[in-house]
Amino acid sequence: MALDTQNISTLTVKVAGLSEPVKFADWRWDRIWSTISFSDGDSARRDFFIGVPGTQIAGGRRTLTDVDTNVPRSGDNGLPIDWEMFVFSIRTGILRVVGTDTPGAPVDFDDSSMDSDTPNRRMWFELDRKCKLEFRVNNKNRNEGRFEDYPSAGGISVVTNDLAETLANNGIPSPRDGFALVIPVHLRPNVNFKVGCQPVVKLSLNQAQQVDDQPYTSIEPWCKFEGLIKLPVS
Repeated sequence: MALDTQNISTLTVKVAGLSEPVKFADWRWDRIWSTISFSDGDSARRDFFIGVPGTQIAGGRRTLTDVDTNVPRSGDNGLPIDWEMFVFSIRTGILRVVGTDTPGAPVDFDDSSMDSDTPNRRMWFELDRKCKLEFRVNNKNRNEGRFEDYPSAGGISVVTNDLAETLANNGIPSPRDGFALVIPVHLRPNVNFKVGCQPVVKLSLNQAQQVDDQPYTSIEPWCKFEGLIKLPVS
């Protein structure tokens, strides 16, 4: 039987919460993420989704890598032409806690990773009780809360016999335990977006956790959007 190429069409579905139908040929479920940096004593606001790979991390001195962020361009300028996203979930975590022998954030990743560690319970308590998160699109507040309001819904789970082992996740490490928006937020080309992280007082990171007996501590929190993304297919 010959294929009738004249009557082939793209599957289109109506998704709850979206004002327009979604064509499967154009959209996929994916994520974009971003990382920032805080050092002990910091109280200045940091914005997620502003830095792109190859630029300086917000609040730090090192260069962002593809592990830190996959934002196609600064959120100050919005998504590129032909890109769109419906954000269904906002998730947060801490990429690493860093110990240094001098005040301030590290300049680069330590190749051996000996001066980096996962966050402990006290570090999460310090971050959650002092920082407010605000998701803004086109300079308008779309959602706000604390880190615990946006669990990571994933992560590393460890089984160990080492009594000194410490691992603190932001929520249960399961995709089903993420924060979900009832109505997704639409990100469009050339419309600015960001998630601001504002400490209300100075962060006491040195007291919260030390890494490899280093006297000074920095942290690198991350924020992630999960949802339907439309982008050019090459």
